[in-house]
Amino acid sequence: MGKKKYVTDDYVKEVEHYIYNDLPLLSLINVPEDVVSYDYEKFKKQLIKGEKYIQLEHELEYVAVTNKGRVWNLRYPREFITRFSPNTQHVYVGGVRLKMEDIFKTQGWDYNCKKIIKNFRKHDWVHRGPYVKVSS
Repeated sequence: MGKKKYVTDDYVKEVEHYIYNDLPLLSLINVPEDVVSYDYEKFKKQLIKGEKYIQLEHELEYVAVTNKGRVWNLRYPREFITRFSPNTQHVYVGGVRLKMEDIFKTQGWDYNCKKIIKNFRKHDWVHRGPYVKVSS
């Protein structure tokens, strides 16, 4: 039989501290930096002319959001599915809804959902809805 590993009371208290204070649990895990790598070159090849991006922070550091409304997983360079209602963009990453309007505002980008929907349709990017015609 292999050697059993036990969790100490101190570690349990530390984890509880992080949970009750809404702190990121990932900082408790010692992951060598070279384990997490992103294929930026493959990702950047997918961007169109004039498309800028930002990389999110903390638990969502593997997510990039572009000024065209696309959301990318940098680990595997592929897009997250974006859902649209006639006036709103919905993107969920790991059970967390990204507030696209807030992200655009912090970057100084103009958030126009109808324009974003038209770009998605024009370039045939991964999305769902809206199922109505969007006028200018």
